[in-house]
Amino acid sequence: MAISSTFVTGQVFTAADANLMANSGLVYVAGGALSSTATNFAGCFTSTYENYRIVLSKISLTVGGFMAFRMLNSTTAFTSALYYWAYTNLGSTNAPSTDVGAAASYASLGYSFQLTTDGSFSCSHEIMNPFGTGRTFYTGSSSSYYVTTPLFLLCTGAGGINSTNSFDGIQFLNSNGNTIAGNVAIYRYRKA
Repeated sequence: MAISSTFVTGQVFTAADANLMANSGLVYVAGGALSSTATNFAGCFTSTYENYRIVLSKISLTVGGFMAFRMLNSTTAFTSALYYWAYTNLGSTNAPSTDVGAAASYASLGYSFQLTTDGSFSCSHEIMNPFGTGRTFYTGSSSSYYVTTPLFLLCTGAGGINSTNSFDGIQFLNSNGNTIAGNVAIYRYRKA
């Protein structure tokens, strides 16, 4: 049964309609503004769902570094050097390049090293199996603008966490520990 996105006065809204809407494919879980040097979203991953999408927009870094994330156990960041990633970078005025990371204490969300404070980085990533006891993987892409070149950059890639820990949250940070600003939205995917 299809659910209308527009409801009119007098229309009957049944429990079945509510259940269909609650179980739709992509549903908002958590989000808000990023601030300071790190922002935690604890409790956003549960055993009920396996796959999630994170969307970051208008990200600004006071000083260069990678826009990154760490998984959370409750409110404690998982800082073990078990994060891995590989990205392909395509720039509007330069040759393709790669960005790889191995045995790092954070996961990169795309190449954002030369950002300034103008909100010039955005990304969308899928995170698979964060709450499960198998390894957590992620894949996605980011786009950014470098003021000094000028250059638009698209990064696409994937990564994983070489740990079978169960994670219930995520922390966003600048890899150099500097201040970040912007917005994040976290969604979950329906299983069936």
